[in-house]
Amino acid sequence: GALFFGLAALTRRMLPVYVAGVVVLVGNLIAPRLLRDIDNRSIAALVDPVGVAAQGLVARYWSAAERNTLRQIVDQMPVGVIVADEAGRLTTQNARSRAILEYDYEPGGPLEAYDRDVPWRASRLDGAPYRSHEYPLVRSLREGEVVIGERMTIERADGSTITIDVDSAPIV
Repeated sequence: GALFFGLAALTRRMLPVYVAGVVVLVGNLIAPRLLRDIDNRSIAALVDPVGVAAQGLVARYWSAAERNTLRQIVDQMPVGVIVADEAGRLTTQNARSRAILEYDYEPGGPLEAYDRDVPWRASRLDGAPYRSHEYPLVRSLREGEVVIGERMTIERADGSTITIDVDSAPIV
């Protein structure tokens, strides 16, 4: 946001702002694909305008103590967090996610558990249900898509519904 505001204020024209928007969008689309090739990890970290690739590159070399500290921080976050590894196995779910979904994922379980095992159903705001390959986490892992602010309606087993905003990004 500050980048776009700064460009608009300095140039007093909208064209540079639009061009910067396209560059940021292209960077978001290219960075996850570059991360798949080990030779391009540094380039992907530089191209990624959001910084997810750079964080992933740094986190690869964290010690066990640093990873445990990160796990403690994630557990205390006021937002729901679910993490899956590159093979699609669910590795982490924090307490807030358990409270929101009223479900505790089995560590190491497959992404397909979204459809099979959960006591709730997810749908889009228009009522169309999510299929297993349409969930933001699945799309991020399988297609490298960065999802920001996708609204999802969760219908719980007791019939109550909640609407959540979902963000998802591949981290390698």
